[in-house]
Amino acid sequence: MTATPSRSRLDERTLVAGTTVRFVQLIVLILAASVGMASTMVQDADSPDSLGCFLAAGGNPENFSSASASQALLPQFESYTACEEGGSLQLPWWLGAVWPAVTVIAALALFFLIPKWITWRRHLRPLAEFEDADAVRKELDELAGLEKLPEIMVDPDPLRKNPLVFGRNGRPVVLVPELLLRRRRTDRTPSEMHRAVDPQAFKAVMLHEFAHIRNRDTTITYITVALWWAFAATVLVPFAAWRLYGLRFIGDSVSAQTDAMLLARDMSFAIVLSCVIYLVRVEVLRNREHYADLAARRSGADLTLLGRDGARPQGDRRRVRAALRRLWDTHPRPRERWEVLGDNRKLFAIRPLPILLTGIAAILIGDQVQAALAPVPWPQNLKEALVALVQAGLITGVVGIALWRQVVYAAATKSVQPSGISAGLWLGGGMVIAELLRERIYDFHWLPSHPEALGLLVAAAVVGCWWIARCAAMWISVWRAGSITAPALLVLIGGALALAAWIEWWQSIGAGYANGGLFNSQRAFEYVLQGLGIEAGRSSAVLSVYAALIIPFISLQLSPLTWAAVVALLVIPLLAWLSKPNSPDPLWIERKSDVVVNAPLPRLRSMLSAAMIGGAACTAVIIAASVSMHRQSGSQETNATILIYIAWSAAALIAGAAVSAVLVTARTGRHRFPLALVAALLALPVGVAGILGSAAADGCVTSTSVFVSDCGSMPLNAIWVPLSWLFPSVAVAAAAAATVVVAVGSVMTRAEPVPTARPSATRGRWLLARRLSVSTLCIVVVGIAVTAETLSGSEYSTSDPEVPTSGIFRTEEIPATPRVKALQLLAWDQYGGSDLLDRFLTSFEGIGEVVTAGLDAEPLENGRVVVDEDRLRPLCEEIAQLGADARDYFDIPDESVQEAWAPALDRVETAGSICVTAIDTGNSALGDRALAELAEAAELISAALVEFEERLQEGTSG
Repeated sequence: MTATPSRSRLDERTLVAGTTVRFVQLIVLILAASVGMASTMVQDADSPDSLGCFLAAGGNPENFSSASASQALLPQFESYTACEEGGSLQLPWWLGAVWPAVTVIAALALFFLIPKWITWRRHLRPLAEFEDADAVRKELDELAGLEKLPEIMVDPDPLRKNPLVFGRNGRPVVLVPELLLRRRRTDRTPSEMHRAVDPQAFKAVMLHEFAHIRNRDTTITYITVALWWAFAATVLVPFAAWRLYGLRFIGDSVSAQTDAMLLARDMSFAIVLSCVIYLVRVEVLRNREHYADLAARRSGADLTLLGRDGARPQGDRRRVRAALRRLWDTHPRPRERWEVLGDNRKLFAIRPLPILLTGIAAILIGDQVQAALAPVPWPQNLKEALVALVQAGLITGVVGIALWRQVVYAAATKSVQPSGISAGLWLGGGMVIAELLRERIYDFHWLPSHPEALGLLVAAAVVGCWWIARCAAMWISVWRAGSITAPALLVLIGGALALAAWIEWWQSIGAGYANGGLFNSQRAFEYVLQGLGIEAGRSSAVLSVYAALIIPFISLQLSPLTWAAVVALLVIPLLAWLSKPNSPDPLWIERKSDVVVNAPLPRLRSMLSAAMIGGAACTAVIIAASVSMHRQSGSQETNATILIYIAWSAAALIAGAAVSAVLVTARTGRHRFPLALVAALLALPVGVAGILGSAAADGCVTSTSVFVSDCGSMPLNAIWVPLSWLFPSVAVAAAAAATVVVAVGSVMTRAEPVPTARPSATRGRWLLARRLSVSTLCIVVVGIAVTAETLSGSEYSTSDPEVPTSGIFRTEEIPATPRVKALQLLAWDQYGGSDLLDRFLTSFEGIGEVVTAGLDAEPLENGRVVVDEDRLRPLCEEIAQLGADARDYFDIPDESVQEAWAPALDRVETAGSICVTAIDTGNSALGDRALAELAEAAELISAALVEFEERLQEGTSG
């Protein structure tokens, strides 16, 4: 089989291979796994009582879910936190970070020891000890073509025949089997002919090894190997041992099923994470082999002499086993190497496995980074944004570069442009797999309550890959500079920001929907209405829709990444209009044949006209809504009217953006997705201007008057402030609507063929005008975003401290069995209730002793009993403090017992405070009342304890 280049061949060095990014992914994955697993073990040792505190709070371990967890913990979250901290060893937060340091040190030690190990294990000898050393050195020096010939070591093993490069880039060592050296000679005797090695084959294998040195991949190779073994030794084995050790604590208890589930999930997580790390390592090592082959061929090697695949295995079972073995091999098969040498298209193609692994790795890395940052005293939103950026950066670094390479190859070889959708499906599939392995708080099932919500992950991955691929194709069609790196980096940064915003939203809100939903949207909307002083019963169709979207809208507004994502989706495609369309052929494609110019960009005024039409459509919608509102309620400036108007404004903006997207989709063939997003987002400020203009004209036309009757008397700030606060969420919704429009349009219409004609020349003055327009637009967009993000939340707030917010969290009644009830009562007693009762008993006994001592003493002349106030006062203070401490602790997890316990605490606090006041004022009548209150409080507590014991007995006897 001869490897001959295809006619349309693109130099594989045109764009970065992505090996370095995969290597960085491997390092981050190992370090994050080290931090996460170590943090898990430290937290287990530091806070072993999480389940006990959960039971004490009234949690049901037989039916964990987000809803039941919120019902049990959210009203008592401070008590739960105090309970966990009470059983904590208070280990330093940085202890979990020591583990990855140990992993790194172990990896570095292995990296420097591996060359010594190979030398010792294989009994290598310097080339100088070989009988024909000078001739061999001269021959190898001529082959290598390096400034300095690396150190050559000879392997005396008679069975080994493949050379090897090891060490590091600055000091590589080439291992050459002695058998290979002896069989390379051309002056062989007839008896040696059957054992000889073709000189061309010797040249090929040595050029391949020297190519590794020339490509400077030796250090990456052996750091990769060292990292894997260091991770296995210092993290994976201890974590597995720790979890297996936990088996001995799983007994016949109500939490046994939950404990087993947690253990199974943790072990599954460790296994999957280890497989991901190993397979990413394999990808790094395999990729370097292909690039070494190509470099060796450029040096004159005939790599078809290196060997052939053996006979294909017969039978399905054998083929499956062979495929699994190949999956874990660090070297590609000869057939794969020949295919790449014949047509390097495979180096630019997207392979599903690395994309799937990237999706899994990104989610798991995020969990580990989040666990590592948990004890760090940073703002929570900053930590969430940082985690999302790390995840999105890894995704775009691997998948984004792969998409760019595929698009570049398609552009240079006149192939069909990839859409990125298949890559998105594989990426989303990996994210779903990882999501199922995550240990979501209080949700210990293999599947979430609503697994269909996981489809949002796949949809987001598909849209993200689609956008990157289409933006790449658009930039390739206009970029003429010597390197494609700048636009590639620009698009990858934009894709990373958009994905980071999505990931942050998913972590905070989206996953909650998958787990059953932590929030009650209707109650949250009622909370907003109450904060604005609006009757909750006010009905409106648009308000009903707004109520359903209130939680996602608020979460998008609060995210620091939302504005950045919106700006990236708008500005990055716009910058493509700064290019010069009549410039020479692209310099970055290293090939002499003609270069295709893929679908020149539409005229800028066409995009702007679509945005203007969309803004006009938005204005038409808000005017129609004003007419409808006037017919229903006339003209009245109330909070309810303003809220309905704002809701209609949001709907009008989204509708206008969709109209712009429809126009762009209908007018353009290729690049329609990024261009439709640009037009849709540009339509929003035009629509806002139309909305404000309509509000400013309120009262001028009777039929459209909503707020006032006098023309020009409507204060625009009442509309502008809430509308600007809502704008980021509306922009995201508009982008989603535009995406749906383009998707439907792409399905309904066929893509135009790739054009071969070059774009017509643009006159200098028009080019200058276009560049000034684009630059102005971009500066204005960035300025608006920065200003809005800076001022967000400072002018408009719906918070009202007097409005209860507990109803915002969705709750559901989860019946507990008598056995669980008994465990809840026992946990309440064990994790703080017993201490409270002991303190009550001690205090009441002390008060009884003081009163008894006074009764035994000689009374005053008026017959009153004298008590020792110095002893009594601290006891009364302790009683009052006990009442407050008992309220800070969990409610008793039984309704009937709590009904007896709550009034007892009221009486305790009252009695304690009256007692202290009586002593301080010397009021004897008040003192008598205090003693009576204390006696009654003691009786109430005793009655509550009797009820507690009865309920506990019912559970334990059943």
